[in-house]
Amino acid sequence: ALAMDVAELVGGREPESIEVGGEGAVARLVRTLTGASSRADRVPDVVVDTSGTAASAADALRRVADLGLVVIAAAVRDPAKLSLYADLHVRGLELVCLTPDRERGGVSGVDTTTLSATLSLVSPGGDLDPGAAWYRVGG
Repeated sequence: ALAMDVAELVGGREPESIEVGGEGAVARLVRTLTGASSRADRVPDVVVDTSGTAASAADALRRVADLGLVVIAAAVRDPAKLSLYADLHVRGLELVCLTPDRERGGVSGVDTTTLSATLSLVSPGGDLDPGAAWYRVGG
């Protein structure tokens, strides 16, 4: 549901102008829903960050074009330092932060084929597949 919310926010923009950072399930679904890539060929009008680090949030603010939109689609674990005046106001940026919560636990009608293809089943003590977006641990 978080990916659907992000896709709705950035909807109507050219996929080439959207950059979606991260390799997890939310990032992959947002890219599928919007047609965006993980790195734009030009200065992006929209940057979506799904990693949840203060450094990646700061990088998203630096990378986006003036008058652009930055969407942080994760709970940022560390305090993010930014200047409301210099980082947002002067450049005319819009910053939207969305986090996973119970109300965003799931949505019906979403094609999860891409997401299912990136699921890795792991046994306790087993090795993690570095290419997986998410993991299911079982016996």
